[in-house]
Amino acid sequence: MSSTTPKTTLHGYFRSSAAYRVRIALNLKGIAYDSRTYHLRKGDQRTERYLAVNPQGLVPTLQTDGALLTQSLAIVEYLEDQWPTPPLLPSSTLDRARVRAMAQIIACDIHPIDNLPSCPRLVRSLGTGRSFLTGSPALERPSNRRVLSWRLARLRRPVPCATGV
Repeated sequence: MSSTTPKTTLHGYFRSSAAYRVRIALNLKGIAYDSRTYHLRKGDQRTERYLAVNPQGLVPTLQTDGALLTQSLAIVEYLEDQWPTPPLLPSSTLDRARVRAMAQIIACDIHPIDNLPSCPRLVRSLGTGRSFLTGSPALERPSNRRVLSWRLARLRRPVPCATGV
């Protein structure tokens, strides 16, 4: 890394799809970065150490050029603006809008259904036990089938941005 390239650190978790989006963009653009991992299932994101980096206690956080950036899509847009080559988005305005819409579907519709803060609320509202969250073989219980059915129904909605309307 040259002295003109800012030191970049990605604070994340290996299983976080949001942090994964940022890792993909960093790697596609060939940006060197350090990685700091926080184990979300163990609550590392709520430690004083991480809250000093990101008071929201969410990953990812990108530390670069003296700035702290949060929210994966905002970070990816920053990377695209700061390092435009190679481009992450197509050249056509319409195609860029479609790609952004698909990214929003993942970040805003799919991700919240299956992310750690949502799971306990979903479990409470549909009346399931802890075993669904831990992955133990409890999917045959009726209450866990309700959670799975609810999630699948959310994901089966049509995706108009991908149809070329």
